[in-house]
Amino acid sequence: MRLSINAVTMGLGSALLVCVAHVHAGQEVSVGRVDVRLPGEDDAWQVYDLKGEGLRFAGSGVDFQQSGEWKVVVHRSANRVIDALLWFRANSSGKGRFSGVQYPGEQCEGARGVFAEGSEQGAGARSFQCLQVTVPHNVVAANNVNPQVKNLMAKEGWTWSPSMHAIAARQFSHSGAFVEVIAFVAPESLPAVDPAAEDQAGKDGVSAKSIRWGRLLQEAATDSVYSIRGNLPVPDLRLPAAHEKDPSATTR
Repeated sequence: MRLSINAVTMGLGSALLVCVAHVHAGQEVSVGRVDVRLPGEDDAWQVYDLKGEGLRFAGSGVDFQQSGEWKVVVHRSANRVIDALLWFRANSSGKGRFSGVQYPGEQCEGARGVFAEGSEQGAGARSFQCLQVTVPHNVVAANNVNPQVKNLMAKEGWTWSPSMHAIAARQFSHSGAFVEVIAFVAPESLPAVDPAAEDQAGKDGVSAKSIRWGRLLQEAATDSVYSIRGNLPVPDLRLPAAHEKDPSATTR
């Protein structure tokens, strides 16, 4: 049986229904079968659980619903300005419910100002991989942020950095197991690279350091899909130490 996923878009998924906020006490977050390891010091991140529909795999006249979990993680800056927000989606358990999933019609593409690279797709493609990295821009004004996530951040008292990269890493497997990570990161939060590497920047001015960080994120996402444990270490970020903890962050 040949199946394909629904079209992949740059923005956050639209199926987020209920959000519950809580403070995570350490650096590891469970998202479905995936264990995410966050960079930085302990208790530096605020975690929001998102409840929504599963991911539909459709094709050959048959639809399947793959259960999944969603979480949004925000770096806890003292002034509550978002310098890094990570959105994760992964299947709930196991290596995937199905066999023989194919992705013949999926394309990894980037519009102007977006670097994109992914797997070559053909009639019998057994997986789909896609990395997309944008130039810094106002991600809210550009409608890259799901309205429900945007409203949640406003309700919780967060404001967005005026210019951020949007970096998306996705991996879908033959069994239906999947991981999607969408990161909104301020340019100054990305680790620096050798100045000579900037000559290797992608199209339309996408920086070498954002592409390098995105590739590390994509590698981690891919490894997590095909590993037994599902570990996903987020690449290092240059985040300020949270010496002054957010006084409003309480367990909900």
